[in-house]
Amino acid sequence: MKKMFPDMAGLLGHAPEDEEALLARLRAAESIGRPIGSDRFLARIEKMTGRVLKPAKRGPKPAEED
Repeated sequence: MKKMFPDMAGLLGHAPEDEEALLARLRAAESIGRPIGSDRFLARIEKMTGRVLKPAKRGPKPAEED
């Protein structure tokens, strides 16, 4: 990724305090298949794609009462 985007901070629009920490977050996000970013960013992407991208509450759904 560093070879493809040598100026990662410029690509993301801000200078990270720790480039290695940012790259570690990006690498970790690869395995979960979800984008990373602020809540505002995720809300904007969700609106554009029509998909839920934020993680949902974990665990089984409660049983519905009749």
